[in-house]
Amino acid sequence: MKQQINLYVELLQPKRDPLPLARALHWCVAALLLLALAVGVCQWLVARSQQQLLAVQQQQQALQVELASLTAELQARRPPPALEQRIAQLGRDILGRQQLLSALSQSEPLRQAPFLPLLDALSRHANGQLWLQQIALGQGQLLLAGQALTEQAVPAWLGQLSADPALAQFKIDSLKVDATADGRFSFSVEGQP
Repeated sequence: MKQQINLYVELLQPKRDPLPLARALHWCVAALLLLALAVGVCQWLVARSQQQLLAVQQQQQALQVELASLTAELQARRPPPALEQRIAQLGRDILGRQQLLSALSQSEPLRQAPFLPLLDALSRHANGQLWLQQIALGQGQLLLAGQALTEQAVPAWLGQLSADPALAQFKIDSLKVDATADGRFSFSVEGQP
């Protein structure tokens, strides 16, 4: 009879190490390499973001300097307050005169007034060399007063008026032309219509 004896007990059999030292070192080195790569990529992204931030900050500073420059230029171009007040006052005067003119043009008795042909003739001979500031008509007298840019503009304008049929009967009694301080000429014409 043969008997078999198993001399290799499980305790005596060689045991295999589930994670050998060499393999563990390979895994650690690979993990360190991946970690180093991730850190490098993160540092590159941070550096790139900082450069972009710096460029945007420089652009913002340049725009702020330009804004300050344009604001100063705008303030320099703004007219003085006295001139703005004068412009506003003249605008109100013009508006008031336009309203008055509109009201007068709708008035029926004024449309048939005897002085209307005279005013119509004066308006036909308006020019850029002189302007009337006063027209007075009453008691058989007519007064025209205003300012002119040149001294010769007044006699030339009176010549045009005398050629108009509505003013053909106008006879000049006196004519005064005086120089003003601003280089213009004030004039007054008195006569009989």
